[in-house]
This record gives sequence, structure tokens and C-alpha cells, in this order.
Amino acid sequence: MLADIVETVQQSRLRGIYLMLMLMTVAFMVINGGISHFGVVGKPTASDFDAFYMASRLALRGDIVASYDYAQYVQQQIELMGKNYRLTWSYPPPYDLVVAPLALLPRGLSFGVFFAVTAGAYLLMLRRAAGNQFLTMLLLMLGPICANMFFGQNGLLTGTLIGLTVIGLRDRRGWAGIPLGLMIIKPHLALALALYVVIDRRWQVFFVAALTVGIASLLPLLLLSPDIWDAFLAGIRNTAGFLQGRFYPFCRMVSAYASLRSAGLPADVALAGQGVVAVTALAAIVLAQRRLPTVQALGFAACASLVLSPYAYDYDMPVIGAGLALLLPTLLANGGRWERSLLYANFFVICGWGAFHTRYYGPSQVGRTAAGLLLVLLLVQLWVIINRPAQGEAADVPATS
Repeated sequence: MLADIVETVQQSRLRGIYLMLMLMTVAFMVINGGISHFGVVGKPTASDFDAFYMASRLALRGDIVASYDYAQYVQQQIELMGKNYRLTWSYPPPYDLVVAPLALLPRGLSFGVFFAVTAGAYLLMLRRAAGNQFLTMLLLMLGPICANMFFGQNGLLTGTLIGLTVIGLRDRRGWAGIPLGLMIIKPHLALALALYVVIDRRWQVFFVAALTVGIASLLPLLLLSPDIWDAFLAGIRNTAGFLQGRFYPFCRMVSAYASLRSAGLPADVALAGQGVVAVTALAAIVLAQRRLPTVQALGFAACASLVLSPYAYDYDMPVIGAGLALLLPTLLANGGRWERSLLYANFFVICGWGAFHTRYYGPSQVGRTAAGLLLVLLLVQLWVIINRPAQGEAADVPATS
């Protein structure tokens, strides 16, 4: 069964070799991506990372506001890569500060440094969150980690911030508010944990997060442009219009909205369906906080992060890594082998759908996806298992070391 394959890695006598192979895979993806963006072999590769690099170039020129104007951003793409790759820029201004240094380095080297740092940080975070189940979690998250290098995205950065928040909340540390506040770079992915902080009355974390958000919001005004927030809001309106149309590749999205939209439903109907999923997930987080132990409730809240927004992609899957790590001991104790096998299979399909579609049908295809509905199913699977009384079937739980 799939559960046996995934879970026996941790206690295998070959676990050192497995760890080395997985780390070598991550290192290969970083190096290969850097070389591809240098264009050492053939034509330089274009990826989502170029969106960060172009914003950095504009920031260093003192014209970061232009990145939120789609027409000017298209001109940047033509200047850098020779044609319009349909990349857009709608990140909050604090993320402009994150990407600003990227263009100080050549494109390929910048790619390598960015992913060496973010992948390294994510692996360290996952090690802390997973404890003696690190190899199992690394095997589960290897696909999403590599997908971020394949697409050139920032899910490892946001996954690290969410993971540090989860670890801090688990250990009852006030500093958990710092990474939570820094998630202003992608606030829609932090809503679940923000709700958890409020209903669990972690007021120290709440105020630290609020202070972090305030400082992070002020710095772009002082360091980049006094008009940057106005430009960002205008860019968000454009993004909302693109999302309602068929501009973004649904095949790479993992939201219920994208699944319903790609099935042919009108945008307003799909958005209503997304709303039902989000409200249900938020209610489940409240219920989990009231009836489950802290670790399980917190883990579920982290895993629910992705189902709240219509704008969620496959490269965002690392944000649930720490939450899944917290739930894993309960899944091993309470879930049967068939249940865990189905859960892992569902997880792999969600993570791999977009990469498979892009590889075989091309990046320009809008495509269809069931990943958003499968992600909802994944949450249901988690909910059923963690709310079940412990089975006590020791033989069904792999030994750890």
C-alpha cells in the first residue's frame, strides 16, 4: 500500500540514503533552475521567478509603481525576455522590499540564491515541525518543494513563514506573531491562523502580528514610493478582473473556485461555491479549537489555509507542511492503512496536477482542474481521522526513531 511506502522511509535502515537522495533532488532543482535562467544550455528559461526579477529591476530604477500597471509590466517582459509571457504583479508592497535586491545579481544566479535560501529555510522549519517524522514529511512535501523551483515561485518562503507561525503557536511563543505578520506578503494564506490566534485568545501573538504588519506596511512608503499602496490597490482590481475571466491557468490552481470555473460554471456561481467552502472551513477551525487538543486544532487550521481564497496555486502547497506534520502522529494512530493510502494519494494528485498538465499540455493552456475539490476532500479526510478516538492498533503504526 502507498501508506507503507511513505511511512516506512522513516524507520528504514536506509533512511540516511533516502535523506541524501531527497536533499540531492532539491539541490539539483536549484542548480538546474539557475543554469536554465542563465541560458548556458540553449535559450534561457522563462518562469514565474521572472515576475520577481522584473519587479526588482523596476524597484532599483525607482519606478516600482509601474509594476502594478499591466501595460508597463508587459513592456518589461518584452524587454527582458523578448515577448509577453502574461505575467502580472499584484503582490502587496512589503513583498516589493523582499524582491528588490534580486536584480543586483544576474538572472540565473539570482534564481539560485533565492531558492537556495528559501528551500534551506523551509527544510529547517519542516525538520523542527516534524521531529522524528521528518523523512516522512520530506517525502510528502518533496513534490511541492520541487514544483516551486520548476515554476519559479515563492511557496517555500510563505511556507516557511506559516510553518514558523505554527511552531511558535505550538510552543506558546509570542514571537509567532512576527512570521504571522510578515505574511502580509500573501495575507489570504494567513487568514486561517489569524482566526485561530483570535479564538484561542493568543493576544500577545495578535499584538506582535499587528505591530509587524504596521511596520511592514510603512516601510515601502518610506523606502520605495509614497504612491505604492494606491498603485497596489489599482493592481488588485485588475487581478480580480483577470481571475473572473480565463486569464490565469486554472490547471495550476487548487481552489474550489478554479475547479468550479474550469468545469464551465459562471464566475459568480463559482465564487459563491468558494464562499461556502471558506465559511465551512472557518467554522471547522472554530470547532476544532474547542473540541480538539491544541496540536491537532492548530495543525488542522494550518492545513485549512489554502481553501479560503479563490486565488490559491499548487506552488502554495508548502504552507500546509507544518500543519500536516503536527497531524501526522494522529493520522498514524487513528487512521487505517487504506485511509492513509487514500489520503496520501489524494495529496500527491493535488500537488502534481498542475505540473503534469503544464509539462504535457504547455504553460499557456488554461486547462481544467479538480485539485481544488480534491483539496476540500483532503480536509474532510483529515477531519474524520483526527476526530476519531485513538484506535490503539500499534501494529498499524510504523515505528519511529
